[in-house]
Amino acid sequence: MTNKKRREIILWALIFIPYLLLIPAAAWYFKKLNNVENSSFVIINKAEMTLYHYNYKGELLQKSAIATGKNFGNKEKIGDSKTPDKVGRSGTKRNRYSRYP
Repeated sequence: MTNKKRREIILWALIFIPYLLLIPAAAWYFKKLNNVENSSFVIINKAEMTLYHYNYKGELLQKSAIATGKNFGNKEKIGDSKTPDKVGRSGTKRNRYSRYP
């Protein structure tokens, strides 16, 4: 086998092998993507004192009245009677000692 042929084979292998590695990564990604259908998100508008619950498609599932601290604005210190602004994530963990499901 000549050096030119050997280099050509190595070059094709270097180009083709990364694409083979993408196949399991794509399978993992699409498996994770299927779990999106069970997800939802909540937006709380403190100015309107309203909670909005949306599904993964962006369709409104629930709209509820809420109560916040006595004073309007973001929490700055303990005892200022304000509700903190937060972007967070909630899980499905439940307190097994709670009487609520």
